[in-house]
Amino acid sequence: MPPKTPTAVYETIVQWLNEKDNFLLITGSAGFKTAVVSGKKLKKKDAYEKLRIHVNQKHGTEYTDKQIKNKYDWLLTKFKEAKEKVQGDEDAEKLEVYR
Repeated sequence: MPPKTPTAVYETIVQWLNEKDNFLLITGSAGFKTAVVSGKKLKKKDAYEKLRIHVNQKHGTEYTDKQIKNKYDWLLTKFKEAKEKVQGDEDAEKLEVYR
């Protein structure tokens, strides 16, 4: 079993995502409704590489693009689960008001 990823690495990923340009690049929205520079097409692959470099420099790690993508996907899954739980709790509270 591989070693557990330190929480600080996930915090770094979230901080990186808080920058609008990074978020748009990794979600595939960077070129949406914007002028594209000739010869430079933005790809999600570029975002994972940029994120990998940032995390590795900050933490002295040697993650690959694939490992960073897996960590990002895990965070996204956990975010969606938490969002669904909060939404479910809010819906339950609304139902209690009507009872």
